[in-house]
Amino acid sequence: MISPLATRLDVRESGGSCLPPLIGSKEPVLSSALLTATLLTAALLTAALLAATLLAAALLAATLFFTLVWIFFCIHDAFLCY
Repeated sequence: MISPLATRLDVRESGGSCLPPLIGSKEPVLSSALLTATLLTAALLTAALLAATLLAAALLAATLFFTLVWIFFCIHDAFLCY
């Protein structure tokens, strides 16, 4: 086989194989505005879920803290009666 570089011929001109393009010229390509909107929506949803998770964790911690304080005061009250 003769190398295309040796004969200085383009592979396409000599009938060599080349891969077809992944996206045809007639198919529309996603615009950068659509990509930006998608990424922005994903970022906002992620931030909202993170905020909800942190809020739930804070409420759980506060509930646990106040429950422990309430138990402590009940026990303390029981010993003050005697």
